[in-house]
This record gives sequence, structure tokens and C-alpha cells, in this order.
Amino acid sequence: MGTREYIQILMLLKEHALQEVTVAVEQAADLGLYGYAAVRTFLRGGPRPNLSAASRVWPNRVDHFDLLVSR
Repeated sequence: MGTREYIQILMLLKEHALQEVTVAVEQAADLGLYGYAAVRTFLRGGPRPNLSAASRVWPNRVDHFDLLVSR
């Protein structure tokens, strides 16, 4: 996750309580999603994202390459 997305997540605190943002971040992280869009989706009560193999791959993890080529 980049600095911009981190700041965007922090900006969610303008409209949502700290506890709500914390829960949304934890829900996203439990699914391996580390971005603003996922956190915002959970805050809005949106549907759980449909996870493809590519969305579960951490960008700098070589050991996750098999997840991409096995699908």
C-alpha cells in the first residue's frame, strides 16, 4: 500500500469513527486487501469483494507467483 492510499484511509476518519475505520481495515486485511477502496467498501457496508488470484498477491512477494500461474 502506498503513502497516498494510507493518507486516504486516514482521511476516512473525517466522516467515520475510529472504531468503524479500524474494523473496516481489519476486515480488508483479513482478506489480504490492503488498499483504500477495500476499506471504503467495508465502511459503506458494500458486498464482500470477489477475490481473484491477482487481488490476493502481495506485490513484493516472490513466493506468491504460483498463485498467478496456477489459475
